[in-house]
Amino acid sequence: MPSSAGGFPWKVDGGYNTIVYIKNETDIARKYTVSLLFDGGGGYSQGVRELKPKETVAIDFKKLRDEQTEDINGNTIPLNIETGQIAWSSKGPDNRTTSGRSEQVNETLGIASTYACYNECMDSFSDGWVEPDWESIFPENSVLLTAYQVDINSYQQPMPPYPVFSANWDSNNPSAVSVNPSGEAYGVSGGGATITASWWADVPTEGENCQYYSAQIEKEAFVAVTPLVEILRSGVAIASSNGSSVTQNVVAGEKIDLTARVTGGTGSAHWTIEGDKAIKDYIVTVTDGEAVKAEKIDLVEADLGQSQISFYWIDGGSSLDATYTVTINGVPHSAIAKFNVMKPTSTLSSTTSNVSLGTVLISQMPNESIFALHYGNAFETPGIRFDASVTPPSGVSGQVVWARVANTIRKRTPTGESQQTLQGIGLDGVFPDLPDIGENEDSPYQPAEPPCSYTFISANDSFTTWILFKPSVANVTTIYVPLKKVSWSWSGTATRGTECNSWTLTNASRTQNPTGVNTIDYPEWVANIEDFTWQ
Repeated sequence: MPSSAGGFPWKVDGGYNTIVYIKNETDIARKYTVSLLFDGGGGYSQGVRELKPKETVAIDFKKLRDEQTEDINGNTIPLNIETGQIAWSSKGPDNRTTSGRSEQVNETLGIASTYACYNECMDSFSDGWVEPDWESIFPENSVLLTAYQVDINSYQQPMPPYPVFSANWDSNNPSAVSVNPSGEAYGVSGGGATITASWWADVPTEGENCQYYSAQIEKEAFVAVTPLVEILRSGVAIASSNGSSVTQNVVAGEKIDLTARVTGGTGSAHWTIEGDKAIKDYIVTVTDGEAVKAEKIDLVEADLGQSQISFYWIDGGSSLDATYTVTINGVPHSAIAKFNVMKPTSTLSSTTSNVSLGTVLISQMPNESIFALHYGNAFETPGIRFDASVTPPSGVSGQVVWARVANTIRKRTPTGESQQTLQGIGLDGVFPDLPDIGENEDSPYQPAEPPCSYTFISANDSFTTWILFKPSVANVTTIYVPLKKVSWSWSGTATRGTECNSWTLTNASRTQNPTGVNTIDYPEWVANIEDFTWQ
């Protein structure tokens, strides 16, 4: 007999099985729902389905349970569930268009029973919503929204929810979020939109028993679009504000070129490069084959405010960050690029001699000696000798060089004249010095000649000696990076009377056996000490 809805006991324990049959009693297609309710508040729904004219379908919930077949919501029937209640209902405003019955069979016991229990009225709309009801996405990304409906039967018992695939979708701000007919919301630009799902549902006609009309249901969700910030290297995104990041393995001294890309908004932006571990450049100016100037160029606000930035890491570290932050409508959005920066390890030690006054050999080809205030002897025992070792990271090659910058103050008093001074800060020697040689030395001196020309001489020199490394990276610009530095000094004073008397060493000191320390400080100069003159 045609009906509108019904319910049957479901039992599969002790060898029983229950199968439900639903039939379309009319000559046109009809829709229906069927669910299994079980203890613990669980429910298994097949959603809204369609019957062809006069078609009958058989539903075996035990088979669905045993095969762990997912329902319309992705749920399964727990394997330990053996009893429950089957509920079905017609869909649409017309009553008594379908019929339903169940057969309960136990082949072992030879028992079979049939149930045809009918509800007074078919199920009707109770509640609806959209999932997710709030979501944040990035531009050019999307989220699938789904409208859900819950029905109640004649006894006000709620049925399991099911998705409403017939819903229409609309956005109140399509310039920020658009939505397609399937409920997929697509991020267009920064901002947000209320997305409305609308559909028709069966609602009881007030005052009329088992009479229904189609009412339009509207439910909303909000989708916010968060601007997407990306950091690109060589045209490839290496970090994003969505949290993704690909660590870059680089070498200290290798040029890094980054570009920031912002999708979905505009605002004030800036780079943050971790600590003092990076610089814009290190430039050595060479004129006529001589390094006349060396300058470290730091990153300044003008550099950090551009969308493109170039820099060099000068220190090593397993997780150094370059961050690009853009503030849109007062909200900051950041992408963080991570770098594993490889840098050679090194050692630098020294052995020192003494400050003396006397004849010192200053050239062997030809032999040339001079009477001077001197720190060691270049051809016997140098004033200071350096020994260094550099171990590049695996797979890294490059050049090791030396650099020495002096702060010199020399004084002399010519016989019968006023005291003269030579002073300044500059490069001592050449740069790059002694490439790939692991030792270096220095023996500075202050001449006391020609004979009887001076009554006073003094030297007060402070030096910093560096070892630097310039990596070799294919098709990439590189610069020298400092590895170790050692600071050292020497001083001395010698006097004699106005007559051509013997010189007397009146003061002498030096730094004794200084040891190099790790550094990211650079040697900088604007002159060579050989160019200084007496004043």
